[in-house]
Amino acid sequence: MSYAHGHPQGPYGFGAPGNKWHPEYNQQGGDDSAFWVAAAVITSPVWIFAFGIAALMTLMFLVALPLGGAILLGKGAVNAAESIGTVRWIGVLILLASAPVAVILVRHWARLRNAEASSDGRAFPVSGSAGYSPFAPAGLLQRRCVAWLMDLGMLAALAIAVFAPLYISMSTVDASGAIDCDAEVVFDRDGNRLDDGLCTNLDDGTVRYMPANKVGEFWVTTGSLTALFVVLHLVVLQGITGATLGKRLARLRVVRIDTSEPPGLLRAALRTLTLFTVDQCGLLGLLIARFTKRRQRIGDFLARTVVISAT
Repeated sequence: MSYAHGHPQGPYGFGAPGNKWHPEYNQQGGDDSAFWVAAAVITSPVWIFAFGIAALMTLMFLVALPLGGAILLGKGAVNAAESIGTVRWIGVLILLASAPVAVILVRHWARLRNAEASSDGRAFPVSGSAGYSPFAPAGLLQRRCVAWLMDLGMLAALAIAVFAPLYISMSTVDASGAIDCDAEVVFDRDGNRLDDGLCTNLDDGTVRYMPANKVGEFWVTTGSLTALFVVLHLVVLQGITGATLGKRLARLRVVRIDTSEPPGLLRAALRTLTLFTVDQCGLLGLLIARFTKRRQRIGDFLARTVVISAT
């Protein structure tokens, strides 16, 4: 290897434009970063358009997929309710929602009995023992998001399966054309004001609406059944065992900070109440949890609980 001005020639010779050892390397065209920056700026409209279309299609897919699933689920629930009756269908839903909870609770109590017969008498690890850490492990928030999406999807499916057949069974079809669901204020033929959210224009030109005297009964029934599913899943199951179905699949548990045992019904009820209020269905709560040492949302602070990896 020969040297000139203290710089090695490199494999392509001293005068080669791409020789990075040349003292005038930048002036010889070796650094082409300016070219790529200029090319990116010039072609930016093409890339913005291409990525914009891709992002829009992805967003439409993410919106259309659950919407299409909800429509199919609603139609299936209506068909099932029409075949066996709306009351029986709601009973079937309650049994379907209660069965996994009952199975998990039975297994949980069996675990407690086995723990009482063991040497230490504990069914759950205590603070500082193996399997428990006061600090959040890596990936905890991501797993909590997945768990909440699974729980939310299950609860939404149960709500739709109740809402759709109950609406069909309690609503009325009008073919007179006197009811306009698109009006700013919707009235029936007798002049009674209707709930425009429960008024639908059908494809055959008729209108399906909820009579004014049944609106209250409809919302109370739908809300009560949805609340039953929420309490059964987020309060009873999570309070007694420390995990919802989503958390169980994501291998997470909710425990009390002081004892590392399941939170109990009162603390679970407080976590659920704050989840749908100040935590804004988890959106604000998980954002706050991102910047706390134990990854606690507002409901965790109030209930003195923490989410940990299941052992």
